[in-house]
Amino acid sequence: MNNLSPDDLDKEWEIVWEVDVSDLDYVRQSLVMCNSRSRPIGVHRNWVRVGYAVLKPNARPDYKYPGLSYWDRRLFWLKKYDPYEQHCPTEAVDPETVSPAVVAEQTEKCWGIHYQGRLLYFGAHP
Repeated sequence: MNNLSPDDLDKEWEIVWEVDVSDLDYVRQSLVMCNSRSRPIGVHRNWVRVGYAVLKPNARPDYKYPGLSYWDRRLFWLKKYDPYEQHCPTEAVDPETVSPAVVAEQTEKCWGIHYQGRLLYFGAHP
């Protein structure tokens, strides 16, 4: 399920894809608190970072502490054993629906209804 609103994404300037997402049925999406508007976002060691949002240069921090500023940014990632067939995780979105400041969607493609019949594996799948 996608629980982001347009207000959560209004500071986005661009989406940086680190891999070709044209063959991916879905990417996982998370909103992450970061100390930078534009640097790549670190991920858990069992994840593969696929892309991330870069914020506008004048974006005001979402959280401010003495001497520290943090911004909420979208991170797009996969687990090493993705993808599932015939279903998808709740945080999954169709990468073709991802654009800056636009709420991404889960489509039939995410659920394993393949238009091209191809899946891209990052783990030890056959």
